Amino acid sequence: MKKIAVLFLSVVMILSFSLTAFGAETTGLNSNTKGAVLESGTVITPNSWYYSYDKTISQSYVFSESIPDSIYYSEYNTGIGAYCSGYLSLQNITLQANGTFKATFKGTIGTYVF
Repeated sequence: MKKIAVLFLSVVMILSFSLTAFGAETTGLNSNTKGAVLESGTVITPNSWYYSYDKTISQSYVFSESIPDSIYYSEYNTGIGAYCSGYLSLQNITLQANGTFKATFKGTIGTYVF
């Protein structure tokens, strides 16, 4: 009985992966939150753009084994009034005079600006 149950569940799982979801488009007129009338099928593109720039930072570590290959970094950019973030990759490691390790990370951070 257990073999039949396992076989049945396996078949159901395999068949569920092949299901396709279909979407339907509404017809008629809709209104947005501002009360403007929109025709169905109209694509609304938000008025936004992606702002990005290169960023290099350095961090100190006590042990070289604790230095990651990349870090997630975020900072507030006063020029655009938004937080910019992204992953920075490890560029180099230098041993400091005090015995700590200085890791330099570099990458591109950014955000969508509306």
